[in-house]
Amino acid sequence: GTNHKDPNVQAEIDFAATLLDYIDEQLDNPTIVWKDGNHDIRLQAYINANAPEIAGIAGTTIYDLMKMEERGIIYTDRRLTTFGDLMVIHGDEIRGIGGIDPARKAAAKFPGMNVMCGHTHFFKRPDGQINHTHVVGHLGECSPDYHQFTNWRLGWAIIEEVEGSVRVDNMVWEDGRLMNVSSVQR
Repeated sequence: GTNHKDPNVQAEIDFAATLLDYIDEQLDNPTIVWKDGNHDIRLQAYINANAPEIAGIAGTTIYDLMKMEERGIIYTDRRLTTFGDLMVIHGDEIRGIGGIDPARKAAAKFPGMNVMCGHTHFFKRPDGQINHTHVVGHLGECSPDYHQFTNWRLGWAIIEEVEGSVRVDNMVWEDGRLMNVSSVQR
């Protein structure tokens, strides 16, 4: 069996590639932005620690393995990413983000800012403006062998920006169908 220290990396890459292809097929030539998360940096961290001589060789990075250039994906690694007034984080940047209400924790960490972390919650600021925080799914196995007691959700977000206003469609893939679980227009 596989454990958290020895996941089937190729299976995870293949699965994410299949979902990226699906997104590309369902949307008419979408702009896909990739933001590295904790799972995406594991391979590079392993290479850096155990085989630093090959770190950065073509084909060894998540950018190369996911064929981001070929797919036209905008790669943002771990940098701060914004769309209009929406800040997009992976979530693991915030200690203790997991648990019962990650959106509330993200909103508390970045008060007065719109944050996408991946379930949508709204908070009214003292000035009457509404902030939105989003928790989106991921593009990996829902119950991987190395973490059997999970029920993670597959998903992604579609963000449209028009003149500083942001619309977020939080997409979830479940039981063979795509659902928009929250649509926000600001």
